[in-house]
Amino acid sequence: MKLPFIFFTLFYTSALLQGQNWLRAREAPPEQIDQLKQSGNACGPTCLLAAFGSGTERWEKVAKRVTSVNDRGRIQTVIRHWGMKKSRTLPNRLRYDFRKGVNYGDLHDMANEMREGTGLPEIEALSGFKKKKENSVELINRLHTAMSNSLKSGLPPIINLRRFAHYRLTSSLPKAWNPVQGHFVVMTGLDRDFNKGDFSFQFEYMDPWGGQIKYGTIQVPAASFYAAEPFGGKPGIVFKNPCLIALVPESRLGIHRLKKNEKTVVTLSGLLGHF
Repeated sequence: MKLPFIFFTLFYTSALLQGQNWLRAREAPPEQIDQLKQSGNACGPTCLLAAFGSGTERWEKVAKRVTSVNDRGRIQTVIRHWGMKKSRTLPNRLRYDFRKGVNYGDLHDMANEMREGTGLPEIEALSGFKKKKENSVELINRLHTAMSNSLKSGLPPIINLRRFAHYRLTSSLPKAWNPVQGHFVVMTGLDRDFNKGDFSFQFEYMDPWGGQIKYGTIQVPAASFYAAEPFGGKPGIVFKNPCLIALVPESRLGIHRLKKNEKTVVTLSGLLGHF
């Protein structure tokens, strides 16, 4: 569907979107797991269980190997077995931190170690940021194709959402775009009615914050914002409109940290899946 190249207010409801022409990994309902049964920082480990558990039979067996009496125990098992190892991306730190959670790069490593011995292909990490000389429309086409490929392979992709806001870090500094908070969710459905050159598509996702199914829209940015790629990019170097916008009105990601009337965007920062 061709949409105006502007930010817009979402007037749809979940009921309307449930009738969307969705591409899914399987016909059965996705697995819904609540990270809050463990902690507010356990979105990454929870998404690993939910993504594998919501996949086709060959992927689901990865989640089934993580057994416990309840979801809290399963999340704790993922943290204990795969999160309590030395981080590859951060010096002198374990992958999982009980106050900060886990970052994108370490979650990628955890995902691949979980599937070891199953004969399944490697989980891939895909940046949500533009390649050199790539424009936003090319980016949304490329990422929609990647997400579709993962769902068609039977594995719902994990997506990394990051909120940025325009504010002063200190009173002596000018306003700038700064990261506010990141979050992992599992994409359980993707709008099939997307054509090359479109500016947006709708998606369904399992939000581990509460373990609920929610809906949103991914679109090319219109109003200017600046962001730095958290992993794989140039540290501290920000770029204008470098990634896609995620309109997720049902999410409370970072809302509590915003001040009144602050400019803010939620971005699609990266993906984990089989692309």
